[in-house]
This record gives sequence, C-alpha cells and structure tokens, in this order.
Amino acid sequence: MEDWKAKTLDSYERYSALYDSRFGEHFSRAVMEDADRFVQLLRGQRVLDLGCGSGHHAAYFRSRGCDVLCADISPAMLEICRDKGLKTRHLDMESMTFVDTTFDGIWAYSSLLHLPKERIPKVIAKIHAILKPNGILALAFKHGETQGLEEHEDFPGSARWFTRVTLEEILGWCEDDFEPLYSSSYKASERSTFIFALFARND
Repeated sequence: MEDWKAKTLDSYERYSALYDSRFGEHFSRAVMEDADRFVQLLRGQRVLDLGCGSGHHAAYFRSRGCDVLCADISPAMLEICRDKGLKTRHLDMESMTFVDTTFDGIWAYSSLLHLPKERIPKVIAKIHAILKPNGILALAFKHGETQGLEEHEDFPGSARWFTRVTLEEILGWCEDDFEPLYSSSYKASERSTFIFALFARND
C-alpha cells in the first residue's frame, strides 16, 4: 500500500473511537440538512455510503427508509458500523467493483478528498458505472488548492492525506456524466470549509 494511503488508514485505525465522536457531532451540526436533500431526490432506496467512516450518515439514511451499504477501507470504522447494525463492505474505492449491483444514490461525503487529485476522476467514473440512470451522487470536499499529508494536534503521531479543491474543479470532473443539482458550503473551522454538491447521472 502506498505511503500516503497507509498513513491515512493508520490514523483511522488508531483513533477510530475519537473519529466516531467527532463525525457524529459534525453530522448533527453541519450535514443533516444536505443529507435530507439527498434523500428527497432519490428515486429508490438503495444507497452506497462510499467512505462511510463510522456510519453516522448511513444510520441516518436507514432511519429515513433507505437500504444502505457502508463501504470503507478501514476495518476499525466498519466494525463501528456493524455495532450500529449497518451492512458493511470492506473495499478500496480505487479498485472497487460491484457485479450485477447498482445504486439509486451514492453518498461520498469527505471520502474522495483522501485521494491525490489526479486519481479522483477515475473514481468518479467508477461511481458513474454503478449508479442507476438518474441516480443521485453526493460529493463533499474541503475547499482549497493544496494536497498532501496533514497532521492534527488531536490525533498525535498520525497524518491523513487531504486534497482540497474548488467547486469549479468538482463540476469539471462531473460535467460529462452528471447534471449538477445543488451546491453549498460550510465553514467548519478556521482551517476547513466544506463544499457539498449534488448531481444526477446523465443518460
């Protein structure tokens, strides 16, 4: 496994309980309204939470009647998801394959940002291949122009890869295969502003 990916995974493995707590707080404070928009646009119930973390988003989708599959590269995060009664699949999104399975919606909130920028379009193409016609895609990134491993004082001895992007870059990656539906931004802290965007698959 490449160094940047191994270090990012190690951070989630070592601090899974702390991330679970932080993700829950962030969802309640900043994500729920956008999650509602996503659910309201769905034409079916089958949802893939790609890079699900500890499953707070997926648990909310389940409470709204969705059939949710949690997918993540971190076994520790998936264990927390299973403790919440969620269905899980261990995978690396760069090499994911689904045979005879498609989804009505794919929720990739702050997950593709853990990839180097040049690799993101290939994953979006994989997402397109497993999304049903007129299916809904949700993406969230941190805003900015940098990429690389970042440390945080709350998670000592670890680092995660972050690719920070602009809304224009997100739209550019999706312009050939998806119709933009909605976008918003949220300033989570002095160091982080999140960009959220919803798309429908073009057919």
